[in-house]
Amino acid sequence: MLRQLKDQNPECRGNVSISIKIPGNRRTFAPSNNNKQMSIMELRYFYTMEYLPTRYEASQSEWNNRRAVWNFKDGDCSSAIIDSLVNYVNNIVGGNKSDYVICFIPASTSYKTNNRFGSVARRLTERTGVQATLSAITKTSDSESGYIAGKSCDPTADFVFNASYFRGKKVILIDDVITRGRTFADTALKLDINGALSVVGLFVAKTVNPDWNHMAA
Repeated sequence: MLRQLKDQNPECRGNVSISIKIPGNRRTFAPSNNNKQMSIMELRYFYTMEYLPTRYEASQSEWNNRRAVWNFKDGDCSSAIIDSLVNYVNNIVGGNKSDYVICFIPASTSYKTNNRFGSVARRLTERTGVQATLSAITKTSDSESGYIAGKSCDPTADFVFNASYFRGKKVILIDDVITRGRTFADTALKLDINGALSVVGLFVAKTVNPDWNHMAA
């Protein structure tokens, strides 16, 4: 699977997309180098702040973002983050609330998933009118976090997709941090295969890496 991250407008946090090419007959077709048909899936995502990894020296505002992300991961979602998520959801949905469902990318353990996203799901449902559920995507078993155990070939291999929650719906897929977008892309693809009409990502933070910017310059 090929993926390309594109910051269409670095000044606009909501204007980022991932393009993935997959074999098969889904989405829009384009020929591949071996003359087989490849399906192109365009994914959009939004994020509320930038996260600078701890190996880099940070300004005060960057430290504030770090702490906000760490607190969110520990189940302490600030009112500022909730307000931002609510605003993004409302802007994405417009007036078509019944067409959408909010799902969450599972954390490494069921405890972390419930602790991190349980209150967020409830507050988003209450404030946006869009149903938010932790039951649409679950895991077969608990595991070590990716940064500890290393990413597997398929980070969604142990995900269970309960299609009754999202089949025929447009999905807003939420997680804490997006870095390269691998888990997001693989999860979105499986949501699509299982009947979601569309998928848009919403993340608390996007990892920024000065080394990537330097290499791209």
